[in-house]
Order: sequence, then C-alpha cells, then structure tokens
Amino acid sequence: MIKAISHGICLVVVLFCTSLSAQDRPEIKLTAVTPELQAAAQSALKGISHSTKTASEGINKNGVYAITGNIFGDGHCRAVLDIKGTVVLCSWEKDRWDASVYFENFSAEWLFPGWNRDLSEGYKPVSEKPFWTLRLQGHSLLAVATEADKYAQDYDVFLLDDACRRVVAHADSYRLAPEIRCDHLVTEDGSRRKAIWGAQYYSRIEGGKIVVKKSWGEYVPYNESEETPDYYYASHNGDGYVILWGDNDEKGSSECVIYKKNLPMRLEMIPKPGREEKIYAKVFLTGKHGENFNADPSLGSSDIPEGTLAYLFEKLTGLPRKLYRQDSESRQPKALESCAIIRIVGEPEAVKILSPKISKR
Repeated sequence: MIKAISHGICLVVVLFCTSLSAQDRPEIKLTAVTPELQAAAQSALKGISHSTKTASEGINKNGVYAITGNIFGDGHCRAVLDIKGTVVLCSWEKDRWDASVYFENFSAEWLFPGWNRDLSEGYKPVSEKPFWTLRLQGHSLLAVATEADKYAQDYDVFLLDDACRRVVAHADSYRLAPEIRCDHLVTEDGSRRKAIWGAQYYSRIEGGKIVVKKSWGEYVPYNESEETPDYYYASHNGDGYVILWGDNDEKGSSECVIYKKNLPMRLEMIPKPGREEKIYAKVFLTGKHGENFNADPSLGSSDIPEGTLAYLFEKLTGLPRKLYRQDSESRQPKALESCAIIRIVGEPEAVKILSPKISKR
C-alpha cells in the first residue's frame, strides 16, 4: 500500500460523470475551497452534530444534502456536502466545521425532490441521492452522482489519500453504479450509441491502485459476419479467454470453443480465429433429459443457454456464479450441471479449470 495509508486510512470516491468517455474528460481533482464555499459549507453544517460515534445521511435541517460523522471509518468526524451541485469535503477541526477541498470539473446531478429541469438543458438523472458510502478491504468509498447522458450515467472511482485532499488513483464505470460484491469493486463499461459491447470489471485495491482482477463481457459487431464473429470474453488475474459459440447438431447438442487470448478492456472487433490459432478448450454439452441446446445464448430465451454462460463465467473468472447477470431484474439461470452432460476437451489446464467437478481458482 502507499505510505499515505500506512494507518489503514484511505478513501475511494465513486462519481457518476458526464457522457464523455473517461479518457476524454478533463482531469477531475480536489481543489482548495474558495472563501465563498467555506462560508456556504459552514452555513450548511450550522448546528449539525460532530460526533464520531454516529453518522447521518440525507437532507439536513439546513436544507442541504449531507453525510456527516465517522463516515470514512478513520476516527475523524467528516462531512460531504452538495452545495448547489458542488461536492465539498469537510472535517471537524477543534471547535468548528472546516471545508477543505471540493471536486473540480464536475457538478452533482441527482433526482432531488421537486426536480423539474427542462430536459432541453440536459438528461434526467437516475440517482435519487447525490452520494453515499461503501467499504472495500477496510477502505471507504464515496459515490457521487453527476450529469447523465442520453443512454445512462457515467461513474468514476477515486482513491484518495488519508487526509482526503489528493486523488491517488481512479477507475471508471458506465451504466452500473459501482458496488461491492464478493470483496470486489464491480464496475461496468460499454458502447455509448450502438449496443455493440459491454463488460463488467471486478477490482481490488493493490499497491495504492484500483486494479481490475477479473472481467466478463460480450461483443456483438454492428455488421456481423462470419469473418467478425460475436463473442464473450472473460479474464482472471491477467489471463484472457475468448469464447465463441460453436456448431450445433440436429439433436440439440452444442459446443463452446475457447481461445486463451488477452483483449483490451474496451472490447473491440476481432477476426474469426484461423485454423492455425490454438484452441484452449472445447466444451461439449448434451442434454440429460432431451433439453435443446440449439439456441443462441445471447438471446437469453431459455435457461439452458444462460446457464451455460453462467457456468463459464464462474469457471473462467473464478467468481461465484451468483454474480452472473447480477442486475435485480434478471433471475439466476438453472445450474448447467443439473441438465447437461458436460465434456471438456483441450489443454490440461483448461480441462481442470472447466471441469464440472468443484474447483476453486
């Protein structure tokens, strides 16, 4: 870990950001507050408790949305304020609240009570609060909502130093509000205008950085052809796997072909693997009770295909199967082992990893 967090005190900030992709946005940084912001912050926190034993969240008695208390788990009483869209970080110093820094280059945007902005000025936000806290590996995370675009909302995840005054590292997310699942920070990215690709990333904090350890994604070319196939992609601790749906026979049996290959985090079109490209594994599936596997898994039209993808998700990422299709509107698919005879052919490592027998990566 970095020296600044040698006492286990660290803050990660998650931000819903603008419609620009992460690499196109101006640098987001913490800047010292102006006298006007200092006065506004002190007014917003007038009469608000500075106890480290409790924490509060919501619109306070001064009409300002705030989180106050020992909110970062570092034993200090701090506050995060939404002052007319400006996100300000404060702390209790001796006998008064002190606003130290604010986030530059963005403003908070959330669906506050009475929100009625003319949509010609922007898009309606999704978040019903401007910020909230999460925890990962003993570190605190703060999610802050900003501008929504036509399709969804963007997010950034910032790792701050223990004084909450400097950005150390960050990651970004699109559509999915970052959350903690199975001891990982879960984020998402995808194409903005045409629904071509999407991926979820599972990160940990290592060496003062937010590091993607595992991922799962799907790519469907806008102009699909035999030469540019659609595919699924999984990664685990630096190893990448491209998954192609193979040939189906008349009896409903099916197969998946897997190549061990690293791709960029932002998935892109790939050529159809040639015969010279080494196959990592083939997964053959046959229904135990006459189930039909002859279906396109991307359609999600039955439990069988989705169950296959959930199985591969678990085996290749090493994450629990329950994280597959984790949005609240999707039900967990039927376990593949309960309805299919699974046969793995390929490299010894692949056979071991993909085997139906219980294995933990």
